[in-house]
Amino acid sequence: MQAPGAQVKVNLMLQRLPRLHDQTVSPEQAFGGTFHINETYRQLDTAYVRITASYPTRYRARSTVTH
Repeated sequence: MQAPGAQVKVNLMLQRLPRLHDQTVSPEQAFGGTFHINETYRQLDTAYVRITASYPTRYRARSTVTH
C-alpha cells in the first residue's frame, strides 16, 4: 500500500560541511538554515523508480552511530 504524499525528514550531524560547487554561495548562506535537496515531485519519483527497479545509485549509503 502506498502512502500518498509521504515524506522523510533526516537530521544529520557532520564532522565538516561538504565542499560547495557554486563558489558564489558562502557556506553560511548554503548551510545557515534548513537545507532542502531533491524535494521536487519529479526528483522523489525518479528516486522511487530507481530504487524499486534496483538500479545502482552513484551515491553510497553510509550509516554512522555515535554514543
